[in-house]
Amino acid sequence: MNNSVSEEKKRGITAGTVMRWIIYLICVIILGSVIFRTVSMRAPGELKNYIIGSESVANAYIELGESLGVYKISVRNPFSGGDALFADNIYYIERAENLQLTLRFKTSRLDGGNLNVSTPFRAVLKVSGDDSDSEDLFGAVDIKSFGRETARYRYFVYAFDNIKIDYANTKIELYIYLESDIDTDRNPDEIYGEISPVGRFTLFDVNMPKSEVRVKDLNIR
Repeated sequence: MNNSVSEEKKRGITAGTVMRWIIYLICVIILGSVIFRTVSMRAPGELKNYIIGSESVANAYIELGESLGVYKISVRNPFSGGDALFADNIYYIERAENLQLTLRFKTSRLDGGNLNVSTPFRAVLKVSGDDSDSEDLFGAVDIKSFGRETARYRYFVYAFDNIKIDYANTKIELYIYLESDIDTDRNPDEIYGEISPVGRFTLFDVNMPKSEVRVKDLNIR
């Protein structure tokens, strides 16, 4: 009888041990997947606090130096086109009236068009006020691309000039178009409303938080 009880305990201990190891293994797999995803999605080090230099930015910095007002905007929903496009590092350089952002592109998620070019997307920025009839459309004044065409992710930094933000009223939306869908070097107002975008973001509205960034922490190129 004692042998029977002992064997039963061993079976119970063995089953419990196996179950614990299965749970541990599942946890390790989940943790490994999260770490891999985080590392693989991380932007290149050269893009940390990256700002495209321009005449307007340079002049504002000469005038104000370290007191130059730069704000980083926290977008509520940074994804568009499923998870194909991700908007990050949205900076507004107030005195320069310059807005910049980094667009991350997951190369496996969008089909069609000629994506094997340095800048496959055209960006149009729509700035509107509390008056629905008041809206302005802007094209990027500068674009920098990062990453190999064959990489899992590519990154594009867009800069827009003459962007005036009234923090109590302004709404800013970004529309992303495939360059291959635009047959000529058309103006933003000819693109917006006529061609279907592959991505759309609300970059700023009155409820979206922003925080000031120290100029010395920025990487102005």
